[in-house]
Amino acid sequence: MDIKSFRYFISLARHRSFTKAAKECSVTQTAMSIHISKLEEKLNFKLFSRNSRNVVLTEAGAHFLVHAKRMLEEYEQAVAESYNISLGYDGRLLVGASNFPDAICIIDYIKAFHRKYPNILVETVTETEVNEPDGFRDLELDVAVCLPYELQADPDIDVIPLVRRPLRFVVSADHPLADKQKLNPKDLAGEKIFVLQLTRFRNTSDRVSQEWLMSGIDTSQLIEVDDFDDILILASSGLGVGALPYYLTDTSNSRFVVLDLDGMAPYADLALAYLRDSQNPALQLFLEVVQEMRKE
Repeated sequence: MDIKSFRYFISLARHRSFTKAAKECSVTQTAMSIHISKLEEKLNFKLFSRNSRNVVLTEAGAHFLVHAKRMLEEYEQAVAESYNISLGYDGRLLVGASNFPDAICIIDYIKAFHRKYPNILVETVTETEVNEPDGFRDLELDVAVCLPYELQADPDIDVIPLVRRPLRFVVSADHPLADKQKLNPKDLAGEKIFVLQLTRFRNTSDRVSQEWLMSGIDTSQLIEVDDFDDILILASSGLGVGALPYYLTDTSNSRFVVLDLDGMAPYADLALAYLRDSQNPALQLFLEVVQEMRKE
């Protein structure tokens, strides 16, 4: 029983068509049929029931499919890890972020990178300085999740957009706006709106101010605070409305309600930044993983 047969079996199970499976595996339908028949002979049970119109997994075939996928995945991981060991891949990758909420956007990339290159040490730094060119260099980072507008102005730093999502609004459960399905900009008139402090990042602050104005909200209502926790505390206490990135509002809490703006809401942008002339091989491998995952 070889890995090739597993690939053919999984492809046929997915497409339920010898024609499509053969095309995906770059073989003839005859070769595909022979491999499946030989696999069934070795297993001593039928994987598929066939008729003139389609191919359907048998009950035994469906059960075997679950294990075949897992075995193929483990095989591919073993090959990748062993190959890396044979090449001597090792090293260090230093990843920066302002805070854990921002780092959420890169966690899946780090996990995939570690699976592929387990011998490369990944270390992390959480500092607001990652959003500034000088801070990025002083921290000696290889790559960072950042607010893009400061770093992309530096000719030596490349920036890859990661996420662009509208801000959501948080009010206390007993706030007059809590019962609304969506907020209208007029609903926020006269409200204090707590936002993350960005004035030290001039380019970002200017961009965000433009987006607030385009959303029909007066920027004089904005009150900057030091971190996301402060926004939640103040909004939950009924002192105003909090504005947070979407990835911080996917939670259930009886003390506050999360609302969306009806219309164009201000956006929260995050990007991946790195020095374009970096000589760290680990960075290049990490960027390859990111590019592969973004294609999926």
